[in-house]
Amino acid sequence: MMGMATIADLANALFLPLLLFFIPFLILKLGGKSLPKSLQYLFVNKSDYSPFSGLPATIAYAFILVIAMLALTALESAVLFQLGLLDLDKVSELIKRQTSIVLIVAMFVSPIAEEVFFRGLLQRRFGMLFSAAAFGISHALYNSVAEIVGAFTLGLLLSFYVAKRKSIAAPILAHMFYNLLSIASLTWQ
Repeated sequence: MMGMATIADLANALFLPLLLFFIPFLILKLGGKSLPKSLQYLFVNKSDYSPFSGLPATIAYAFILVIAMLALTALESAVLFQLGLLDLDKVSELIKRQTSIVLIVAMFVSPIAEEVFFRGLLQRRFGMLFSAAAFGISHALYNSVAEIVGAFTLGLLLSFYVAKRKSIAAPILAHMFYNLLSIASLTWQ
């Protein structure tokens, strides 16, 4: 059961996402890039958020990404089940012990920070495979093979999108919605 949120919970929940979010900007600033150039480098495109042109397309692409993410997750779960490696009960137990504020941060703040860091900075500097592997490893705290494998493959999927479209807007929205669905399904079991 989820516990009561405190200021300490909020601070702890926000620490890592804020760190992941600001590290790319710090690195780029130290490299001499202005804020507009840093945003461009990180695939944050103003046009993707324009209410009359870019935003509807961004939402449509995010929807397609979520469908692809869910299909990939279902396929992975079937394979991992057959191999005896489907251990999402560990993830479920960890999520059920979190406060509501931690879950809200995981659904809405962490996806922004993770996409900026993994797809924006790491993918740009080290490539899709490295970015996806780092994303998978970052999920090791769940102590779940399925979580690490799933984060890796979903990271690859999102990396392919970013490589093709040169934008992280739809991956951010898709990541948010995927986390929302995942947390909801794991807490309402």
